[in-house]
Amino acid sequence: MFLSERPEVPGWRIFGRRQPKAWHDALLLVGQIAEANLSDARFAVWRAGSGLAVDMVATELAQFEEDSAKSIAMLLLHHALGEEFVMNSVQALSGHAEPLPGHKYLTPVELTTFLHGLRS
Repeated sequence: MFLSERPEVPGWRIFGRRQPKAWHDALLLVGQIAEANLSDARFAVWRAGSGLAVDMVATELAQFEEDSAKSIAMLLLHHALGEEFVMNSVQALSGHAEPLPGHKYLTPVELTTFLHGLRS
């Protein structure tokens, strides 16, 4: 409903969901919001139900409670991958300072490449 009431602004495109940003920009933006350096963020991905589970690891997540670390991970994925993709594809999400045993962690660029491979 909100989008149907939007004014027409020449040269503007209005989206119903947050659009993907470059990883560098997303890491800086969310890092500033959380007041944490997320530049070492890595991601493990595995199947969970009808979607994906993602665990984000970044050293500075150690300063946050579990729910806050998860919120930071979610906000970062929304900014980097796009809100619609995350809402439709990620069934479980967590954030930690240390990697979970038995999982391979990907850099942000490797994560994007992996996810693009799943979509095609």
